[in-house]
Order: sequence, then structure tokens, then C-alpha cells
Amino acid sequence: MKRRLACFYLLLVMLGLFACTSDDATSVTPFRVSITGNSAVDYLRSNNNSPSTSFVEAEIKEGSTISFYSKGGIDCQGALLTYDGSQWNGLPDDQWQSDEQPATVTAFAPPVFEDEQQFYLEDGNLKDILFVKQECPWGKDITLGFKHLFSCLSFRLDKNLNEQVTQVRFTPSVRVLHLDTETALFEYDDAESAPTICFTQHADGVYTFLVPSVKAVNVDIEIVISSEKIFRTQLAASDFSAGVCYQCNILYDDGTAGICTAEDFIAFSHLINGETYGNRSLEEFGITSNGIVTYRLKNDIVFTDAESERLMPIGRFVSNTQKNPFSDVFDGCGYTLYNIALPASKENKGSNGLFAYIGNTGVVKNLRLENITCNITNDGNNNGLLSGVNEGIVDNCHLKNSIIRAKKSDITVAGLVGVSRGIIRNSSVEDYTLASALELAAGFVYINQGKIQNCYIANSTYMKTTKGGEMTYRCYGGEISNCYVYGENDKFYSLANNATNSTFSHCFYPEDSYINSISSQGEGNKKDFVNYYGTDAIPRLLRLLNEWADSINALSPSPLFLNWEKKDNPPITLVIGEK
Repeated sequence: MKRRLACFYLLLVMLGLFACTSDDATSVTPFRVSITGNSAVDYLRSNNNSPSTSFVEAEIKEGSTISFYSKGGIDCQGALLTYDGSQWNGLPDDQWQSDEQPATVTAFAPPVFEDEQQFYLEDGNLKDILFVKQECPWGKDITLGFKHLFSCLSFRLDKNLNEQVTQVRFTPSVRVLHLDTETALFEYDDAESAPTICFTQHADGVYTFLVPSVKAVNVDIEIVISSEKIFRTQLAASDFSAGVCYQCNILYDDGTAGICTAEDFIAFSHLINGETYGNRSLEEFGITSNGIVTYRLKNDIVFTDAESERLMPIGRFVSNTQKNPFSDVFDGCGYTLYNIALPASKENKGSNGLFAYIGNTGVVKNLRLENITCNITNDGNNNGLLSGVNEGIVDNCHLKNSIIRAKKSDITVAGLVGVSRGIIRNSSVEDYTLASALELAAGFVYINQGKIQNCYIANSTYMKTTKGGEMTYRCYGGEISNCYVYGENDKFYSLANNATNSTFSHCFYPEDSYINSISSQGEGNKKDFVNYYGTDAIPRLLRLLNEWADSINALSPSPLFLNWEKKDNPPITLVIGEK
């Protein structure tokens, strides 16, 4: 009996143990907090205080630290976390709370703590603080994505002014006082100026610093030329958004004629075509010497869409019997025109371009175009972003990151010039996109009946174009010399799709990327060029290109051709001469 009772009691004990184990199994097991993510959005680029939609992403490096704050499902009041290359470590309590509440998370890099806040560096600049503020669902892994807390302000000084600079000083009108680590909002004082930021001369003339991302910030500016001469100006009250880089040009008025602003260029485009424009006159923009009028660009100019709409194509080419060419000299002086949306002229049905028609005495030189677009809606067949028709000289002109769109598939286009009967030298097209399906197209010049010398085209993109040529589609009695083609397009001939009675000398192209250099069409062509096989041949290619340029320059009283140098992308670019 005792044995039976003992067994009975033992059975009860075992059942009790099983019951406890079962209860434990049904209880909630806490989730471990997992924190990853090291991406950081770079400053958005802004033109005329209009933020761009494009951005670059950077990574926070292994070994970096952040201050981490959270309320709700994770309770943390300022832990120092370290990134090991895959996740953030150092959370004191790495378990989610049992109440299944979401977590409100903020984090800062470099670390910012409530009782220890220093925002300014010894040079007076703000610290570049990255931050995160996000809601995180309970029990889920957390991926941090960082962005900049402050704004970036970048000033570019006029070249002539910057050459004289010994020091540049900037004093923002707003001082940052305190950062709320829970909300990621900062307190500031607009009655006390921020520290003055001092720069010695920068060779590129660009001076960049951070400002608080708030409204109505003034910046006092002092440009020191010498101990006796200081220029003073002010950036008027402006609104700044977090994570945006704003760009501003500082001009130097030397009292000479020239084009400084978008409004100046708009006025010039009307006046040069014989139109009136308020009380403006061409004498404001040009200098006459020995009977030749030279119009000069004196500054980089960024255009808005509204400003682009008021531009006129320079010169008129309606037909061979209805034309009014640009016959003077336009000197870009190495400056850049940005963000022009070229209007498709109703009058220039035969030609589209910034310069619709450059006449046989016309010269366009030392000019850069970037982010230029053209939406072609008419029937014109002479379409190029720099010029529709060139009968003069295009020298040291460069097109980059630009797009052409067309509504009709039977028109003809090229990146730089539609039809050239003159000379194009020392010029380039980079990252050009034809964003329409066209039957025929070219990257550099569509029809070449003149000379293309010491030029290159790189990284062009064509959307479903049937056939074409990189340097030119048609070359009729023309010449292409000492030119280079870089990129991949297996439907385009590198130098010409269709050539007759033309000369191709000392030109280079990637053999594996193109059908051939020249189509077999046409007669009377002379070819003397070398294929380019790969990156290992770049030093030899540079030497060959420069030997040709130097040999021609030696025969001329003044150098006609610029030298070439190695760059990263594309591997070959031109050295831009001083104005």
C-alpha cells in the first residue's frame, strides 16, 4: 500500500512539473532589439533655392558611434552605440518591452547628449550632424537611415575676384543654442550672430559652410583683397531647409561689358536678333575691337524654367533663303550655363539650338553647357543643343548631362550641332541622352561638311534609335581629325554612319564596342586612324593625341589646339585653357 501511495505521489509531482512547464511555454518571450542601417543621404543640390530631386547616398563607416534615444516599446535615454559593419551595438536593454507599443527613435552622429552639446567647431563652422527620427513597429528589426540636420551654403567667387582674394569671411545671423534629443528640433538665437567663418583663398573659388536650417537667415560677407581693400556685401534673409545645399555666385563688376545674370542673357538673346527688350542695349554685353564685336559671359548662370521660356534662339534659320545668322563672337570665358530648357522656336522651323544659326564669321568659344534639355515639337531637321547650324567656328565648347526629346520619329538630331559647314575644335559631348525613338541620330554632329578637330564624345545613350554615328551621322566632303570616342553602342558607327569624299585621320575608338568606325557607304573616303583597345592603352593614346595637337600648334603663330590629360570618367578629357 505504501509503495502504491508513493507511486501516486510521484505521479502527482510529475504532473505538477509538466503543468509548470506548459504554463511557461505559453508566456510571451521578449524580442531582441536589432538595429542596422548606415546609409546617409547627402545634401540635395539646390538652384535658386529650389531643391533638386536627385541625391547621393553615402555610408557611415565601421567603428562610427551614435547617441540613441527611444520611447515606447524601447526605453533608452541616450545610449552610445557603435557600428560593427553590420549592426549597432551597445544598447543597455536590448529587449522590446512587453506592452507591444511602437518605439519612437532618434539618433545622432556624431553623438549628441542632452547635457553635453557643442555645435560649433574651432573654425566657427557648424558640426555636420546626421540624424534619424522614425517610428518603429513593436518587435520588428530597426533600420536607421540618416540625413543632415543643417543646411549647406556654397559660394562661388568670380574668377577675377578670387585671384585677388587673401581671405573670405562669412557670418550667419543665427546661432544654434540647443538640440532636443527627443524631437530632433533645435533652439536658436536670431538676436546673436553665429561665429564668423574665415577662409583663405581657395583655388577653385568655391567656399562652403553650414548654416541653421531655419527661415530668414542673413549672411554678412567680407572679401579681403588686401589690408586696405575689403569688399562687403550680404546675402539677404533666406529660408534654408535641412539637408539642402544652396549655391550662390558672387560677381565682380570690373566695369566692362558682359553677361552676368539670366536676365542679361535673355535680354542679349532678344537684342542680338533685332528685337527690343525694355531699355536694354547690346552695348551692355559686348566690346568692339578692330571692327569685331565680342560678347562675354562673366559668370556661371543657372536658369529657372520660367527664365528658359523667355529665351530666344540666337540667330535665325528658317530655310536657305530665310536666315539671319549670329555673325559676331560669343566668348563664354570658361563659364557654364546650367539648366536651360530650350524652347522649340516656331520661327526657326529649320533649326533648333541655343545658337540656332552661327554664320560664317560667327565664333562661339570657351563655353560650357550643363543640364540642357530640348523638346522638339516642330519639323526642323537641324537640331543640336549648342547650335542647329554652324558655318563659323565652335571652339572649346563642352556639353554635359543633357537631353533631347522629340515628338516625331523622322527628324534628325545630334548632341552638339545639327549641321556644321564650319570648324568645331577642342570640344566635347559627355553623358548625352536622346530620350526618343528616332530613325536616325548622331551624338556629336548630325551632318558634317566642315572640320571636326581635337574633339571627343563619351557615354551617349540613345533610346531605340534605328541607326546613327557617334561623331557624325553623315560626313559629306568633311574632315574628322584627332578625335576620340568612348562608350558602348553596338548600333552606331563610331566616326560616321554615312561618308562620302571625306577624310578621317588620327581618330580613336573602342574596337569591341562599335560595329565599325565608318559605314561602307559612299566613295572617296580617306582613312588614317588607330583603334583604341582598352584602358591599358591610355598612356599611348594620350601621347598620340598630344603629338598631333603639338605638331599643328608648332606651325601656327598662336596655339589652335588644347592638350589632352587623363581623367577618371571618361578616361580622356581636354585641358581647358585660361580665358
